[in-house]
Amino acid sequence: MIDGGTMAKMMAKTLEESRLDREMVYAACERLADDLEHGGLWEELSSFLTPENQKIGQMYLKRFQREELQRRVERELLPLEQEGDVQVCPKGVLFHIAAGNVDALPAYSVLEGLLAGNINLLKLPGGDNGLSRFLLEKLMEYEPLLKEYIYIYDTPSWDLEEMQGLMALADAIVLWGSDEAVGQVRKLAPVNTELIEWGHKLSFCYIGELSVSEEYLEILARHFLSTNQLLCNSCQGVYLNTADEKELLAFARRLARTMKRLEPEYPLPDDIQGKLTLEALTEKLEQMEKRAEERKIVFRNGRSSVTCEKDAGLCLSGLFGNVWVKPLKQENIVKTLWQNHRSLQTAVLVPCTQELCRTFAKAGLTKIVGIEHLAEHGPEKTHDGSYALQRYVRLVEVKG
Repeated sequence: MIDGGTMAKMMAKTLEESRLDREMVYAACERLADDLEHGGLWEELSSFLTPENQKIGQMYLKRFQREELQRRVERELLPLEQEGDVQVCPKGVLFHIAAGNVDALPAYSVLEGLLAGNINLLKLPGGDNGLSRFLLEKLMEYEPLLKEYIYIYDTPSWDLEEMQGLMALADAIVLWGSDEAVGQVRKLAPVNTELIEWGHKLSFCYIGELSVSEEYLEILARHFLSTNQLLCNSCQGVYLNTADEKELLAFARRLARTMKRLEPEYPLPDDIQGKLTLEALTEKLEQMEKRAEERKIVFRNGRSSVTCEKDAGLCLSGLFGNVWVKPLKQENIVKTLWQNHRSLQTAVLVPCTQELCRTFAKAGLTKIVGIEHLAEHGPEKTHDGSYALQRYVRLVEVKG
């Protein structure tokens, strides 16, 4: 059980002394990155990575490199710190409620809080595999002062009393999760505690010209299979600039063939594959019971599938390489997508023209890229259209 009074006194003392500086964070992360690459730590760490998340986990681990952290601070905080009559201060205490869909994400969320100078309380997601705790404990080993700035809890979400105790200690709650999770936290959190939400977001690919090259189809297929569509910037499906069902089917067939050719390179664990197979059989039976005009056309492979749908509504896919293809004429983009503008994140465009970029920006997208950039796994410059570090600080106006 959390002793809120004792915790509050400890954290107030830490904030008063303010002994943490970014160089300490940089140095600890630099040592971690070096040990991963040269010191044999990767073998120990890789045991925490689930097979389906290993590549995504590696991507997040690269974000602990000193150079990337320094670039982020220079881009997000330095412009604020250069204001003469403004002091940039930490929020104080951040309570991170992390999602469990991506290995290393909870640790990375805490790292962002550290860069902004905050004390960080981390609630690990249910079923966490231990990777984030491992990484954060390594950082605290390399820089012992970080023990005053990192607190890790296995508190289950159903333990409302302890959850509320942690929320009461925080100046802001950093929440990664679904709309349902956000709603639940809003009910529990103190009314004057800021809620910083990341996710749940949806991304997609938009094909403006239907003569798509095989090279681009392969990039798209590898994206679906390598990310398993688990990230906010993972495409859930493909919109086509057409209202012609034959064109829709022709594209879906091509994409399915490409994914079938590539899927042996991206095997799934037996338990996930079994679950997906059972879901596919259930869906097939449900479709058989529907009238012919209501049935969806599915091109199914071993571990992936492409489903043709008639409506243009944005929705989550079946994940793990199970994608949808939908019609969306260019003139209908804004009015169709604006209905989901709070859930939009990335649009991958073919071709990436200025006109299409302007249109999708109006619809509410926070990131727009050409398909040639889809294979890049560099760090995102923003979280859902804003700089995270700027949301983790407060500006104090000073006039002497």
